[in-house]
Amino acid sequence: MNKERQIPERSDEELAKEVQNENKNALEILVRKYAPLIYSLTRKNFEKNFSQDLAQDLWVKFIEHTKNYDETKNSSFAGYIKVMLYADRWTILRRHMKNIQRESANLEDVEKITYDRYENLENEEAENIIKKLELTEKQQVFLKHRRENPDAPMREIASKMGISQVAAHKMQKRIQKIFIKAGYKN
Repeated sequence: MNKERQIPERSDEELAKEVQNENKNALEILVRKYAPLIYSLTRKNFEKNFSQDLAQDLWVKFIEHTKNYDETKNSSFAGYIKVMLYADRWTILRRHMKNIQRESANLEDVEKITYDRYENLENEEAENIIKKLELTEKQQVFLKHRRENPDAPMREIASKMGISQVAAHKMQKRIQKIFIKAGYKN
């Protein structure tokens, strides 16, 4: 008869102590055990790329917290790691939101400069820029409406073009990125 070799099951606390002593096998066991927690923290209505970045950041934090775990000061490892990872997730989310706000503010400044410059060009020069940028016909129509009335609300331009306001905003963002990529920043 084959007798399966029984490996005694170690507690999370014992595994954490082994991780602190550089035992990679203990880390692998903890990683497998806590993978569902990490992934549950990253699947909450986030963009795919951000979810992946968040998961990676949380794995780094998981390892750091495991190495810093002190059984004498903390409760169970499971309780400790959950509290720490939830806190880390919120810290990372706040940092991410601040970065988005900062980038958005910077992009809006660049976009305003870009459009101001475009709107102040003579018609012939504006047409040359449009040809160089190889804009689609709809994008050209959008720019024509924007040049004719730079202060027009987006819903008015969308209505004239027969598209939704959301589609008009997206088109404006795409055009602005094309301008920026082509070097028309100021």
